[in-house]
Amino acid sequence: MPLRKISTNHKLYALAEISYHALGEKGRSLDLRQIVAFLLNKTKSAQGLHQLLQRVWGRHPEVEIFWSTDHALMSMRASDIVAALVALGLRYDEAIEKITSSETDIYLTQNEKRRNKIPTSLDEAKTSMRDFSERFPGKRLTMNKVAYEYLLIHDLDWLNRVFPSERPRRLPSIHSDRQAIHSTIQRCAESGKPHFITTYPEHIRAQIRDSAWLDAYRAKTKKKSGPKNETYEKKTRSRVSELIDAIGQSETLSTRPRKITTRTLSSLTGLTQVMVASAMHKSPLLREHRDKANARLKEALVIEGYKKFPPLRKFSIRNLMGEIGMMRSPRNIKFVHDVIDRLERSSPS
Repeated sequence: MPLRKISTNHKLYALAEISYHALGEKGRSLDLRQIVAFLLNKTKSAQGLHQLLQRVWGRHPEVEIFWSTDHALMSMRASDIVAALVALGLRYDEAIEKITSSETDIYLTQNEKRRNKIPTSLDEAKTSMRDFSERFPGKRLTMNKVAYEYLLIHDLDWLNRVFPSERPRRLPSIHSDRQAIHSTIQRCAESGKPHFITTYPEHIRAQIRDSAWLDAYRAKTKKKSGPKNETYEKKTRSRVSELIDAIGQSETLSTRPRKITTRTLSSLTGLTQVMVASAMHKSPLLREHRDKANARLKEALVIEGYKKFPPLRKFSIRNLMGEIGMMRSPRNIKFVHDVIDRLERSSPS
């Protein structure tokens, strides 16, 4: 395909830009569960996400979308995720902040609780399995994880009779499930990578039939990891302190930013944007410092624009916001009005 020049506001340019920044991240990567939760929260469903991707990229044969609703969301490739972020109109720093926001965290928690809710009866599990097979014909029943494992434990005959399988289903022993859970957690601890064992079949079965052991094992694992957690906490506190200093520094720069973002703090500290966003996500104190600093920067922008407002132009809140390039949302209009009101009341008459 011959080379062609594209403008900076073209979607293909945005695709390349996000890919470039993502490849440059040498620190911690984002949690795929958070990314998927963010995309689902914005598009309302897997079908909505698929429709968005086809609507935006269907006319671009040079962009291949590998994921479809026939596959699990957790199997999305990096290229599919980047295409989805661009389709939502996001730049890299905006995407990082939104993916690691408390809104996404709440959605993820609620969604996992809903998905991992153990049925209260056999009838509830059977109804769930029938509904799943009708809504998603052709998909593996094991994707309806909790109901499937519940029936595997409590009514394997019904599962085999109503949903015949080419290979006979078998229920692993409690002992083998315990071994699998231990091996997974140990392997992830040694590699330093996060584990998503709560979604694994053996963990779900343990929640259903071996919860006393699972709770005790979790407590024991948490206790053993104490020294490592102390080191981690110390490192986290140091990073938060470094970022708070950077927030203060950003307000004293000769060319102050309009808003403190992950990109701002990344450039001041040398941390990657993912590292900054991760620290921001975990620390309420850090978010409080950022929000207060942003409020001060926003107020300074309004005051400076008010003082420099063209004398021959008719003054109004909306005209002032146009001069300083601020979006005219109801919240911003109220903010500007309150700043000017305080400024005029404090000025000598």
